[in-house]
Amino acid sequence: MDSIQEVFKQPDNPSYLPILRILTTCNQIGAFLFSTWLIFKVFGQNALGGNRFGGFKWHLLIIVPLTMMAGAPIIDALLRLNELVIPENSWIETLVKPMEEGAADMTKSLMTMESIPALLLNLILVGVLPSLGEELAFRGVLQPLFARWTKNIHLGVWISAFIFSAYHLQFYGFLPRMLMGVFFGYLVVWTGSIWPSVLAHLTNNFSTIIYMYLYPETLHIDFEHWGDEAFNPTFLAIGILIFATGLFFIRRDSVWKSIKPIYMGLHKEEIIATIEE
Repeated sequence: MDSIQEVFKQPDNPSYLPILRILTTCNQIGAFLFSTWLIFKVFGQNALGGNRFGGFKWHLLIIVPLTMMAGAPIIDALLRLNELVIPENSWIETLVKPMEEGAADMTKSLMTMESIPALLLNLILVGVLPSLGEELAFRGVLQPLFARWTKNIHLGVWISAFIFSAYHLQFYGFLPRMLMGVFFGYLVVWTGSIWPSVLAHLTNNFSTIIYMYLYPETLHIDFEHWGDEAFNPTFLAIGILIFATGLFFIRRDSVWKSIKPIYMGLHKEEIIATIEE
């Protein structure tokens, strides 16, 4: 317990890396995987939207990762925009900067990989576990709950995405992370399955981990100066074009109408009205 307290005081201390990995793993398993399993066990799958663990069209195995990777320049542009929302020496900066610095130090410590085994370990602990656990919790539990409470699927997607981004306590990347959550949410809505959103989340995590392994110097870029390098509008235009094309093919095969009655917990009269629509 003493060591755990020291981790939060010195998260960038290399000697505390094993403890930080254990804490991260316990958080993902306990707060997300186990709690989600327990909720499904107590309330049942249909009580939380149903139709989320079924199959999906196999071409999405290619389209979803490509669409996610095409979003990289969009995420970069959103990071730059996010910086404008937090002016220097403002009350917002005073509020969020300490949390951001603590989260950044932990990320730098976790992402320090000097060998292939360390890379493989991070792909599991920082890649696979969060992708599965966070999608089950935010898109598998919270999203259908908010959709039912508000009687609006779009509010369900956006509210759960907002909480998803706020949970990470990294406000200099709040906007792009929230919009990623929105993308993950609509993947569940359009495909009727949680697995495409897990795949998209996994693609984002894996690409980040591998990039930081190949270019460790990026770990030392201050989060406030992430966008100091020249902005490339050509990359952004290409990214938007490919991302929009991917969205078109995913949305084209939407199964939302067929899963809406169970997902939204509609009553008999509402189901009839949905069918007539």
